[in-house]
Amino acid sequence: MSSHPSTPRERSWRTAAAVLAVVLLLVVAAGLWAHWRPLSDDDAARLAARATAESVRAQLHPGSSASSAQAGSAKPSDGSLLTSAVLDRQLDELGPPATPTQTRHMTERGEESPAVESLSDAAGRLADAADGVHDADLAASLAAVAASWWAADASSPSSGAASPSTAGSESSGAADGGATTGEVTGRGSPSASATPAGPVGCEPEQLAAVTAVDRAQFVAEAAQARISTGNAARTDVDATVARLHDTLEDGRAAGLLGCDPGPVAAWYDLPEGFTTDPARATGAAEREASEAVVRAVATSTAGQRSWWLGVLQDTAHGAQRLDPQKPVAALPGRG
Repeated sequence: MSSHPSTPRERSWRTAAAVLAVVLLLVVAAGLWAHWRPLSDDDAARLAARATAESVRAQLHPGSSASSAQAGSAKPSDGSLLTSAVLDRQLDELGPPATPTQTRHMTERGEESPAVESLSDAAGRLADAADGVHDADLAASLAAVAASWWAADASSPSSGAASPSTAGSESSGAADGGATTGEVTGRGSPSASATPAGPVGCEPEQLAAVTAVDRAQFVAEAAQARISTGNAARTDVDATVARLHDTLEDGRAAGLLGCDPGPVAAWYDLPEGFTTDPARATGAAEREASEAVVRAVATSTAGQRSWWLGVLQDTAHGAQRLDPQKPVAALPGRG
């Protein structure tokens, strides 16, 4: 034992050395954990979705420096619908790219994404992922990107999308205002007698989505009463009416339609611009419905979102056909 006690300076150096040693051990432990910890299913889904988005970008904008994936053999859509700015926003929403360790884990899991065959194929992959992830925010992000791609796909020549409507100058001659909806009044709530097999519970976001879909059907029926048979937009409006009717009559909507208070009404105010162009107004109502459905996806549980995602695909397609946007929204329903 030393007869000379340590000085305060010596003690401070020893303390600093001990602290640095502990910090070094923590850094090493964190590095080892990051290297060896397994990749969660949600992380894998996010990284696969990002890889799909990079592949879409490579096909649409092959000269972009941000494209890191190899372009496939098919160009899925017009690059002016999904611009570089739109795809940048979607990539940001899907989080950072995979680290080398995450890439290794993805390879070990056999989850390397194949080349994108079409924009519809890419959107379908994200929808499948959205149905299975447990993180509600990630599910909504995946659904929003899928909705954007479905909208862009609806405008591709192969989809048979209608040109911008000219229905305002070719209406059937029905009176303006409330009389335009003569075929719509007296609608009751859709039947809820079918066996429930879809969304359950009365979450506000899900009820709001059903309300938005019902309002879109109301607007479509009102447009149907105004647009002359034979008008180019009438076919799409007729299809919208039938499709939204089937959605609300589907047994999987029964649980929500039975909520108290009920989410549907017998009458809604028609959107601004309806008199001038009822077909475009119908598309705008469908776009609002698709945005509400994205928010409903976030409140649904994993494995129970497929019905909502099917509704989302239909409303995203319908909105873009009747009320084309160029470019499409990057993240509908996500702000």
